Order: sequence, then structure tokens, then C-alpha cells
Amino acid sequence: MHLGMSKSKNSTSLYVLKSTYENGFHSTKIVEKLGTIEEMEKKLNGQDPVAWAKQHIAQLNKLEKQDKHEVTAKYSPVKIIQKDEQRSFNGGYLFLQEFYAELGFHEICAEIKKKHKLDFNLDAILSRLIYSRIIYPSTKLSYYDSANLFIEPPDFTPKQVTKGLRVLAAEKDFVTERLYENSRKQYGINNDQLFYDATICLYETSSRKETSAPIIPMELYFDGNLMPLTYRCNPEHLKSQPDSEVEKKIREAYRDSRTVTTSDGGITSGAGKQFKDWGLPNSYIMTLSFDQLHEEEKTAALDRDGWTRSDSGEIYNLNQLRLDDEIKNPSRYYYKELAIGSLRTIITYSEAKVESTRLQHEIYLTFHQSRPTPESTAAEVDLNTKAGAEGIQAYVTNLRAPAKKIIHIAAFRQSVHDYFRILSMEVPEKGSNLSQAEQINAHFITCYSALTVYSALLRKLNVEDTSNECMQTLRQMNFMKIHSEGYIPLYTRTDLTDLLHENAGFRTDYEIVNSNYMNKLIKAGRKK
Repeated sequence: MHLGMSKSKNSTSLYVLKSTYENGFHSTKIVEKLGTIEEMEKKLNGQDPVAWAKQHIAQLNKLEKQDKHEVTAKYSPVKIIQKDEQRSFNGGYLFLQEFYAELGFHEICAEIKKKHKLDFNLDAILSRLIYSRIIYPSTKLSYYDSANLFIEPPDFTPKQVTKGLRVLAAEKDFVTERLYENSRKQYGINNDQLFYDATICLYETSSRKETSAPIIPMELYFDGNLMPLTYRCNPEHLKSQPDSEVEKKIREAYRDSRTVTTSDGGITSGAGKQFKDWGLPNSYIMTLSFDQLHEEEKTAALDRDGWTRSDSGEIYNLNQLRLDDEIKNPSRYYYKELAIGSLRTIITYSEAKVESTRLQHEIYLTFHQSRPTPESTAAEVDLNTKAGAEGIQAYVTNLRAPAKKIIHIAAFRQSVHDYFRILSMEVPEKGSNLSQAEQINAHFITCYSALTVYSALLRKLNVEDTSNECMQTLRQMNFMKIHSEGYIPLYTRTDLTDLLHENAGFRTDYEIVNSNYMNKLIKAGRKK
């Protein structure tokens, strides 16, 4: 900042000016109007106004270097904003950069770039693919347009995104293997238990033929701390597939362990005493819908009495609940347990589940509204008839662990399941010349990479049971850009945002985050 003077016929006015450079243009803006020399002489009791102004500006420059100067911005109620000017940007991705780096993605991209002799920034592309999948999982925007929602502008073109997806599809096994090794080195591995998730993903693209099956079986492996180990998708619906290199390593690492198979009752029972052909003893947790319960279990689920509240242990009648209080506590749930023979059925209820069910219903209808089928119409009717069962989820298990532990494992699995199903609905690169196989492989390795980064964040925060709340918080961490000054937070400061900042080692919840400070945060996430 520097001193500016404006002379008129009768007076000389002093200003604090600041040189700016934005969008390729140099300019000067008024930071503060100090007044005329005559006015200042009266206020300063005869002190030289110019000398005082220079000293004042020196102090402002000192505070600016320390990121402590106050900012005054002027807005006019009659001046129209510029057309097509983006004013809001997401900064939630800044809290993911640490884990992207810890998992070695910078080095992974460098090796792939060298191998394929790429002339574009694959690292920038992959990082934005991952951040977009976590923060905007259900967006219909292209990958490039999603990248423009972040504070840092994309360092690549839409055509380079397509090239990057093709390379990632070809190197999916390499990325998976390196993630497995890097995760073990960075976070260790808990081989007390091996969690195995059998699920399906809905997958459609603009290039998919009507006769192609949109359902893709998927397998996910997690260690005892619920950190992802690897995945396998089976778009060809092959009856059997050989173990991948990572699966062979997992089999060796867990040769003296027990497995816990988590699944939906409609996909696979998972109730075998042995896990696959690995010779490992198997336990299981099956997630059942209300319709899959026995009559005795349905009766208990619809009985409003006898529910234990998760955060207090008190017994409640669900008719006593206040909706506003439940909405303020989205991680709260209520549960009851039944014993039928050697099996346990744990039934849960939560308002968060009610909202999730409604959201999935809306997504399902949106997903099929362009071409309704008898099956989708029947599904809509079926969903509409389940109003009394909304919010209810049941788990059948042969594990002896406490009910809350079972619920925690199953709820985390369910959040991952929903997360992957939403992420895998569509590759939003319409008009690209990628083959269907390339789209599928590129998108699934992106989804798995995003899951690994996000799981690392949840592990550090120790909030696996509120994973959806954390994702929503990152999505809401938007900023309004103030030209030449910085970014004003538009999100609500909460206990979770405080936790995010404390673990990240920086803060973005000041009244304004100046440009220099924000640039430091952006650069900190890059590989030098």
C-alpha cells in the first residue's frame, strides 16, 4: 500500500492506495480515504498530515504481512454485478489436501506421467476428480466444470481431463497397489479383523446402450480400523475372477485373522462359516430392509416403545421425540435388540435415516424419469407404501460384540455403500470419446481413491459414525471472493468445523481470509 494525493482547486485529499493485479490487468484501488490536509491538521493538532499518513501506511503494510490488517469493502445498492462472474467458491477441499499427499498421490501421478510421457498436469486432474467426488458426489456437472467450483482454478483443459481418465483407466491396478502400500506405511494396518463388503453399484453413462446392465457387482475390503484395502468391480458379471495382486497380499496379511462379511440380505447372505476359499472363519452382519424382516421382527420395529437412545442409554417411546431436536442431532439413533435362536436382530431408528430414504427416493425417481419402466413405476409405488417404516434399519448378525459396535460397523458400511452407489451413477463427461470400459474403470478408480482419502480424514477426526455429516460440512464450506482482498466465509461455524481446523493446523473461519493467506493454504497442498 502507498500514499495517494488528489489535488483540487481548494484542497488536497490523502488516500491509502493499493496496487492490484487480477485477470491479467494492473489496477489501483482506494483502501482508505484519510481526508483533506486541512481536516487532518485539525485532527492531528498540527502534526504533519503527510508524515502521519506515511507512518499509518507503514503500519498497515506491517499488519498486512502478518495477515492482521482490517479490510473495508464498499458495495453499491444500485450497481449490478458483472454477468457470468463467479462469486462463490468451495474451500472444503483444503481439508483433504493433507491426506491426498500422505497417500502418495503426487508420486503416483509423477510415475504415471513419466511412463506415458504426458504433457499435462495429471496430478492436478486426479486431485480435482477426487475432491469433486467427495464434495459433490451427485453433481451432473462435468469433471472440469466441477473443478471450477473450488477456490483454486483448474490447471488443465476439458480435453486433458478426457486424456487423464483414459490413462487412469489403464493404470487402475497400479494405483490400487500403490494406495495399498502407501496406506499401510502411513497409517499401519489392523489385521485383527478383515471386513469384506459385497455390494452393487448403479452405473449409467450417456453412451450406455439400453441393453447394457446398469448394475455392477462390487467387493470392498477394509482393515480392522475400517480403512479401505482394495476393491473389485465386475461389470462383465463373470462368475469367478482370480485374486488380484492386492488380494493376494491381503490374504497373506490376514491368514491368522477372522473376517466379518457385511452385505445386503438381497445380494448375498454372507452367512457361510468360511470366507470364500481363503480358509478363514467368517462372521457376518446382514443389512435388511423392513420388508425382509420376519413378522415378529416387523412387529417389534413398528412398536414405538422400548427404544434405547444411542447418546444417553435411556429408554424412549418414539412418539416422545421432538423433530427439531432430532434434526439438530443427526448422529443420534434409537435401537432395540431381539434374539432369535443363535442370531441377533438389531433394529435401529433415526430421523437421519428418514431423510436419507427420502433423498434416495428422489434420486431414484430423477434417475428414471426420462424413461419410466414398469419396474421403476412398481418401485415408486413400493417406496410410497413404506411411510410407516421410514427411518427403520435392521441388522442380523452372529457377532457377540455390543449392539452399538455392530451398529457402528454397519452404519459406516452403509454410508460407504450409499456413497459409492451415488458416485458411480454416471461419468459426467458426456460427448467424450472414451469407451464404456474406460469410463467404468476410470470412474471406479476415482471413486475408490476418493473413498480412501475421505476415510483417512474420518480416521483422523474419529468421526466415522457421522461421515455423512462431515461430507455435508465440507460441501457447505463456501467463500465469497472479495476482489484484491480475500474470501469471506459463508458457512456456519460449528463444533465439526472447529475440529476440522484443529486437525488441519490452519483456520479459514476468520471474518475474512486474505488472499495471501489463502494462497499459502493452496500452495501447501501442492507438490514442489
